[in-house]
Amino acid sequence: MARMRASECLLLQSDMATRVALLMDEYRHFFTDVTKLGMLLDCLVGMHSRERIGEWKALAAAGDWPGLVARLLEEHYDRHTCARPRTTTRVSQTRGHSS
Repeated sequence: MARMRASECLLLQSDMATRVALLMDEYRHFFTDVTKLGMLLDCLVGMHSRERIGEWKALAAAGDWPGLVARLLEEHYDRHTCARPRTTTRVSQTRGHSS
């Protein structure tokens, strides 16, 4: 973990809808077991209030996956990963490639 945190970070910027769609595709396996997901969210109690985690769990229980992913991005990942001092390479624009 220390090596990962000390490594260079590539910052890709995109709109929230794109980020949510990409993560929903990548982490779809979490959507099949809400109980297990809730247990994983409970591990974040030291970083977030029980009230916030309860809100996230309620979104999962309701099947609001886009809402849950957006909230996790805004309230957890962006706050914690962007706050770390790192060497960052910024990519101002990404373009798809044609095959």
